[in-house]
Amino acid sequence: MYWVAHGRLWLRLHSGSAPLRLRLCSGSAWLLSALHHGPKDHLRLSISRPQDGYRLVQHFQFLGWPAYRDTPLSKRSILQLVRRLAKWQEQYDGGDGRTVVHCLTGGGRSGTFCAICSITEMIQQQNIVDVFHTVKTLRNNKSNMVETMEQYRFCYEVALESLNSF
Repeated sequence: MYWVAHGRLWLRLHSGSAPLRLRLCSGSAWLLSALHHGPKDHLRLSISRPQDGYRLVQHFQFLGWPAYRDTPLSKRSILQLVRRLAKWQEQYDGGDGRTVVHCLTGGGRSGTFCAICSITEMIQQQNIVDVFHTVKTLRNNKSNMVETMEQYRFCYEVALESLNSF
């Protein structure tokens, strides 16, 4: 089981000398294989430490990108996630929160998602598309961001899809 049922368990973790408590605030119990309830792609968690109080964490999981594929199954679905995340950040977070993106290897899929987020933001705010420099900037910071030519091409395809959706 990836997460427990809503509110049923406080998970105690230790980070250095301070204990952490993790609690599922919304969402449902589900198995990674999604056999029983079907997958949930958005969970709300509360993380607390006695000396710091608590923080709410929104966990978005993109289920349309299997680990064995270089790119997601759908350009439209990745754009929907990017827009949903941007809307959530603006609406609930005021744009001041931090976003953590991760995948199994920490590179190819994460880098592609970060590139797509940056590209769509660039299109919306500046009406500019610069996939090359976006990917180059990411790869200057971490070399395996956007690992394959297929992922690079996908960034262009999503940029085009984003432009066509206006």
